[in-house]
Amino acid sequence: MSRGQGVDLQERLTRWTELMWRAPDYLYGHHYAVMAFSPLWGCRAEVMYECVRPRAAAAPEGSLLLVHFGIVAIILLWRRAGTDELHDR
Repeated sequence: MSRGQGVDLQERLTRWTELMWRAPDYLYGHHYAVMAFSPLWGCRAEVMYECVRPRAAAAPEGSLLLVHFGIVAIILLWRRAGTDELHDR
């Protein structure tokens, strides 16, 4: 979505909004969005969760998006902060 392009948070949010408009169920787009909003790429974990919660809530039951959001968020938090931050969730 924006990794390696040096874009700021506002541009990432703009791209996320565009993704939601164009392809709300595109799994790889969501994968890169979660990464773009993760602590690994300079955002607070809260920003990452605020971005994915509405989409996760709107996903149909059994959607791979739900599983994917959870797995990617946990892996990114673990890579960035170790296990301490995970225990706070």
